[in-house]
Amino acid sequence: EMVSLAALPGTGIVGAKLLFPDRTLQHAGVIAGLFRYAAHWFSHGAEDMAGHLGRLQARNNLSAVTGACLMISRACWDQIGPLDAERFAEDCNDIDLCLRARAGGFELVWTPFALLLHHESASRGRRRSKAHRERLKAQRARMEALWRTATLVDPHYNPNLARNSLHAGIAKRPEGSRAPRTDAIQPPEAGL
Repeated sequence: EMVSLAALPGTGIVGAKLLFPDRTLQHAGVIAGLFRYAAHWFSHGAEDMAGHLGRLQARNNLSAVTGACLMISRACWDQIGPLDAERFAEDCNDIDLCLRARAGGFELVWTPFALLLHHESASRGRRRSKAHRERLKAQRARMEALWRTATLVDPHYNPNLARNSLHAGIAKRPEGSRAPRTDAIQPPEAGL
């Protein structure tokens, strides 16, 4: 499934549906700008949840997918390079990679038809020291400076939906432009 989608012209990155060991949703795509950063929408929802307008039951274009399981096309890799472990050693590197791919003109696809069980943080552990939390905070600040995630409006997320809801709640006031969608995420300014 993922290989066939990655082989489509213009596709840069493909992500899979991931479940926690309790079989609730861990990953059904990442919405950039959600909670003023980026978040896995419908996280901890039911495995068979349809989601907003049935989007969790169909392939979708998104602005980001998790690095826990993604496939990148050779053309995308050649153009944007690998995960940026210099700036984002422990966190944010997958979101940065995806936003660079989008800025480079590539499509990102999430598919519910590639399904995996994911033991989140099994390789790096769940214990987080104060120093580790500080590093994560610094990486998120770097991400905000680079991509302005606090105000980023994801072109694949309806502006009438709340930016503080994992489950596509209705916004009190729509956020973002109602201008025609361009799907363009601009590359960061040089030097960041």
